[in-house]
This record gives sequence, C-alpha cells and structure tokens, in this order.
Amino acid sequence: MDSAGITTFVNPSMAKVLGYTVEEVVGSSFFNFMDEEGLEKAKLLFKNDRKGEIKKYDFKFVRSDGRKIYTIIATSPLIDSKGKFTGVLALINDITERYLAEKSLEEVNKKLNLLSNITRHDILNQITAAAGYLELMELDKAIPPGTTADKYLEKVSGIIETIKQQIQFTAYYKNLGEQRPDWFNIGRIVAETYRNNAFEHIKLKNNVKSVEVLADPLFEKVIYTLFDNASVHGEKISHIIFNAEETKNGLLITCEDDGTGIPDDAKEKIFKREYYKNSGLGLFLSKGILAMTGLKIRETGQFGEGARFEISVPEGKYRFTNGN
Repeated sequence: MDSAGITTFVNPSMAKVLGYTVEEVVGSSFFNFMDEEGLEKAKLLFKNDRKGEIKKYDFKFVRSDGRKIYTIIATSPLIDSKGKFTGVLALINDITERYLAEKSLEEVNKKLNLLSNITRHDILNQITAAAGYLELMELDKAIPPGTTADKYLEKVSGIIETIKQQIQFTAYYKNLGEQRPDWFNIGRIVAETYRNNAFEHIKLKNNVKSVEVLADPLFEKVIYTLFDNASVHGEKISHIIFNAEETKNGLLITCEDDGTGIPDDAKEKIFKREYYKNSGLGLFLSKGILAMTGLKIRETGQFGEGARFEISVPEGKYRFTNGN
C-alpha cells in the first residue's frame, strides 16, 4: 500500500482469499476490504505506526460475498532513503478455519460444563437425601448397635461421604486454569483459612510475612488442604507452623505439624489420583494448582514426628511487599 492506503500490489492468493481478482484489488483502498471494527483499528495503526518496526495484529476482512475472514496481519512501514514514510508492506495469514474451530470448541465446552454442573448438583442432592435416611435409621435405632448390619450401615455412610467428596472435587478440578494467575499474600491466606474454618483445635504459628506468590486463583484451596490434611490425618496433632524463606533456588514455603506424619513409602503416592483417604484428593488437586504457575510441592517430614510439606516457588513467581 502507498502512503494513502491504496493497494499497489497483491499476490493472487490474497486476492482469492478476498474473492476478487488481482486487478480488482490493485488500485483500491486497502481499507475497503475490512469490516467496521478492523477499519477503525487499521486507520489508527496506518496513521501512527511509522517507525519501521514489524508488528502483528488480528484483523477481520470481508470477502466479496460478504463472509468475514479472520486473519493475523504483520505490517512493516516502508521508509525511503530520506526517512520518509511511503507506505506499508502487509503479510496476511488466513486463520478463519482455526478461529471458527476454536469458537465451536468453546461453545461445546460451555454446554459440557453446564451439563456437568447440573449433573453434579442433581447427584449431590440424591446423596444428601440418602445420607439423611441413614441418619434417621441411626436415630430411630432401626438397627441395633454392634450388630453386623450396624457395621454395614457405618460402611455405607463412609462410602456415601467419599462419593460426595469426589463429586465436589470434580467441581474444583474443572475450574483449574480457567482464570488468569494472580498475586496472593501467603500469610494473609494462612490466617484467613485458619480463622474461617474449624481448625481451632490446632494451634497455629504463622511466620509468613510480606510475601506474595503468583498462582492460580485456586491457591487458597492448597492452603486449606494443608490444614485439612493435618487435622484429619495428624491424629495426635496439636500445632501447625507456616514459614517462608528465600533460598538460592527461589522461595521455600513450609507447613509443618507435630502429628503422626507420612510413611516413607507414601510420600509421593499422596499426590497421586489413585491414592487418597477421605480428603486426600485435595493433595492431588493442590499439586495441579501449583503446577499451573511452575510451583512444586513435596512432603519431607519424619514419620512419627510430624508432616512437613514444602512448596518451591521459582524466581519471578514471588515478590516481597510492604506490611503484612
């Protein structure tokens, strides 16, 4: 295009994409082939982008038959030997098929998510009803305590609770990565998680101050899981300690308790989908949440003396702040 936006050259491929002949395109304003949204953007870029840099933009063109063409366009201002702007060279990549496929996939995902949410809600309602009837049986003493039937009833109650937790877990896992990572104040989340949940039987020592991590918005679930895991499996637990220190490899966040700890042969298994007890699925989810921004978690405690979870945060994924 020349400095006025008139097309001075177009190859046959581009002319074919637009549905015109080369002769019909050459001599016409380049802006004539864009939709209204692209037109405003193109005029602004054509006016201001004259520094000789190659830049890429998303543009929609309109074919001769009215159909829209989705493209990525790379532009380079043409500058003569005197430094005068003489026009623009544009390289255009037609991504219409990819764009439409992605939009179609988005619609399918929306429908699947809606179906998943409805199904999850209905199943949880049925499970709640079943659990209610079991509780009524216990209150009415329909089954004498200590009998075989009573033991079976207890197992059924446990199975229903596990199914409930698994279904709730799928809701968390579905949301993983759906939102942009953000900065989270670790110490503040630790304090709020402790205060807002039933962990009063554990004494908290929160030594994490003035540091934030870049993580998936589900990061709060990770901190909750560390508390919950200690509360449910710690048995003799009385206190839990959170620390954060900068090392040569980045930031190291630790969560330690004085419970029973994790056996050596289970330290890696606890983060796998196949291995869980009650809320143990939360550790599998936590590993995935942290991995979204390059964070890692492992267990390094001494069995019999307590659990110790370490979260490794690489450089660039943490920052120190003023205040708490």
